[in-house]
Amino acid sequence: MYADDGVFFFSSCSVSEIEMKLSLDLGNVYQWLKRNNLLLNKKTETGCLVFGTHQTLRMSGVAEEISVTLDGAPAKFSTVFKYLGVMIDNHLSFNEHVNFVAGKPGIRSLRPQC
Repeated sequence: MYADDGVFFFSSCSVSEIEMKLSLDLGNVYQWLKRNNLLLNKKTETGCLVFGTHQTLRMSGVAEEISVTLDGAPAKFSTVFKYLGVMIDNHLSFNEHVNFVAGKPGIRSLRPQC
């Protein structure tokens, strides 16, 4: 049996604190899941997303330096992920979600037709 749709949020100005806290929390949850005969899809479903403004992310380089691990394997970084049907991007602009919804068959333009 698989566990479904878990999310961790953590905020800090320190890259090392983010790495330590997220890796520790992920490890604790992973061990709990194992003890309760649940599986976590580490290879394809477990990922990491760093939120911030364009300027903050570019200047900090956090996405390039941070290393979060789960059971010794590094978490995959991305700039967007789908959570409970909503496409969330690293700038929280929701442009990806609007494009995703607008591209679905049967969805007409979100702009008024004049």
